[in-house]
Amino acid sequence: MRNTAFLFSGQGAQYVGMARDVCQGYPEAAAVFALADDVLGRSISAVAFAGPEEALNQTENTQPAVFACEIALLRVLEKRGAQAAVCAGFSLGEWAALVAAGVLSFEDALLLVQKRAYIMQTAVPLGEGGMAVVLGKSDAEVEALCKRAGEVTPSNYNCPGQITVAGRSAGIEALLSIAEQEGIAAKRLAVSVPSHCPMMQDAADALAAAIADTPFLDARIPVVMNCTARAESSGAQIKKNVIAQLTHPVLFQRSTETMLGMGITDFVEIGPGKTLCGLVKKTAKLTDADVRLFRSDSLDAITTWEAAYAE
Repeated sequence: MRNTAFLFSGQGAQYVGMARDVCQGYPEAAAVFALADDVLGRSISAVAFAGPEEALNQTENTQPAVFACEIALLRVLEKRGAQAAVCAGFSLGEWAALVAAGVLSFEDALLLVQKRAYIMQTAVPLGEGGMAVVLGKSDAEVEALCKRAGEVTPSNYNCPGQITVAGRSAGIEALLSIAEQEGIAAKRLAVSVPSHCPMMQDAADALAAAIADTPFLDARIPVVMNCTARAESSGAQIKKNVIAQLTHPVLFQRSTETMLGMGITDFVEIGPGKTLCGLVKKTAKLTDADVRLFRSDSLDAITTWEAAYAE
């Protein structure tokens, strides 16, 4: 059996109807959404399955809906014998990774994700911050571009040649202006929160207070953390890292490299879409690593994974 990593999607991957057919086909998945509705005291399942899109894309709905989707899919895979040597998540997805690793219960994590969503949405007044993506440039080139623009820093090192930046709106505008003048491929992202940058310090402080009394257990399997790209098992260190994640960039390329260095050959994206599979593919290509990539957000995707997993 090949070594497997579970990867959990981040905010932005959501779509109306995500995991609906899986919940119709697998009672263990439906049970997760039913529990989520009960814990939250509102029907997050209705928003995830039926929308409307405008409601699903509101951060206070997006984060718990995507999180519930991820754990619903995880339970389906687990019931079919799936085991991972390591797990990781992209931003929001890191909270699902903590559930997969036994650091937090689903219920505790869901309530914290709901708090996190509110904290992030209210930390920066609307219009004061933003994000953009820069394509085709090295880490050093994007870092230099940010310094020239001012008030903006790298926020996600996704894969070779794809880096997002975040900061004050004036800094984003300056960066996009420089990029246009110099023929650099860059575009603004349609987000209202400047995530993973120093503007989120108030949010990090509020999150630290919100999770202070929640115990984080040591992980059953290592979690490769966004802000360090290191595999962690200590519950105390993981707790510090999920707070730091709000103000530090997501080191997803380095995280992928860490997992490849651990001998991981199969990557299963657990959550809506296929964004993380695409990022892993681009990073693995640098080293000619032999990897297999799987999705899990539909009945067909689970059937495909199950057939490969049985080999």
